[in-house]
Amino acid sequence: MIDRTLLSQFDAWSQAGEAMVLATVVGTDGSTYRKSGARMLILGDGRFAGLLSGGCLEGDLLSHAGEVLATGEARLVSYDMRDARHDELWGLGLGCNGLIEILLQPLRPATGYAPFGELAGRLSAGHRLLELLVVVSDDPETPVGASLLLDGEEQRVHGLPPGRLEALVQASREGVSGTTRAGRVTLGELELVVLRQRPPPRLVLLGGGPDADPLLRMAAELGWETRVADHRPAYVSRLRATAPGRVYALTPGEPVPAALLEGADAVVIMSHHLQTDLHYLGEVAASPVPYVGLLGPARRRDRLLERVGDAALRLEGRLRAPVGLPLGGEGPAAIALSILAELQSVLYRGAEHEPKA
Repeated sequence: MIDRTLLSQFDAWSQAGEAMVLATVVGTDGSTYRKSGARMLILGDGRFAGLLSGGCLEGDLLSHAGEVLATGEARLVSYDMRDARHDELWGLGLGCNGLIEILLQPLRPATGYAPFGELAGRLSAGHRLLELLVVVSDDPETPVGASLLLDGEEQRVHGLPPGRLEALVQASREGVSGTTRAGRVTLGELELVVLRQRPPPRLVLLGGGPDADPLLRMAAELGWETRVADHRPAYVSRLRATAPGRVYALTPGEPVPAALLEGADAVVIMSHHLQTDLHYLGEVAASPVPYVGLLGPARRRDRLLERVGDAALRLEGRLRAPVGLPLGGEGPAAIALSILAELQSVLYRGAEHEPKA
């Protein structure tokens, strides 16, 4: 998953015509700060967005990135710190005791920032994709850094020979399974990484009181896309001046706009007004949103579910009420933290999301 912050920075730098290097973690073993699929962008002047380590590798990556920009050729670099003596020898002091492989690809304005430009555009539009990257190659017709993007049945090819395309498409579809987000495939003289790409999580808040502010800020810091809506003009005005993401003005009792809930991974209902929350609950029950959070105590929840009637059945398995993990603490920031902690555990649950070093 590529977060919203990285996509926004790519958009800004590409609009300015900056040449970049895309750094992608394509393999790990042991304890590492980031796992396969993590990405950062590097400019020729040393500026970068994203982190692949706690700041330990980035200096060395900047040197490699400069060479990649100069030659225009992708390369694979490896850092093997599984032996602590090598860590001391390299002078990086990582302390993670793991192997990390990073693919560096040049992104140039003249080529439309291929292949990342296409991926970024589709993720920003809410598409879910499969991405195949060539990381090792002894085939002169298939260079390191060549890629294939699958958006349903649609294919986008960068640097791959047509004669191998069918086999590469099949390898892409077989390279990941279940909930895994990355897989490694060998095809003849090629080593390939297959990444399952999904858009940044989309969080919708129905209710924009002052306690929504820290929740929106923290979600934006995590790189999530946020949307917030309220029917009170004063709240809408404040949010439009301060909130990240989109802000919607609602009319009491009117249907929630379909565009507001479209593609949402989670909705949190928090208007602090019983009748308004009842209306929101009924509207969200009819939607396919997989996570529905309701702010307030259990007694209030039971009252709302009783009044929402048969629509409550549609919320089974989706409703978290009271929303959030019981972390302790008081005040809007602590409540926001508890909600995001629960959301993080639900949205990122899976074997591929291992604890970081």
